[in-house]
Amino acid sequence: MMRRYFTHLMHSRLAIGRAFPEATLTAIEVAVREAERSHAGQIRFAIEAALDWRELRAGVDARARAIDVSRFCGCGIRSKTTAY
Repeated sequence: MMRRYFTHLMHSRLAIGRAFPEATLTAIEVAVREAERSHAGQIRFAIEAALDWRELRAGVDARARAIDVSRFCGCGIRSKTTAY
């Protein structure tokens, strides 16, 4: 458990810049834009460097956090006929 705390505490927003340099983010943006032209859906891409310490203490795993972020961003599986 301590290793998990240390790993998340050592990763910061700076880690995002190292893992996803500007050229990579631009390539992702272009790929998403191209993919969205072929269907009626919308693609959302979110990057989070590490879990917040409160989430770590609560035992939240990365998958659960990703689901929470998706809900916060208004993402979800919807059919064309579903009215929101």
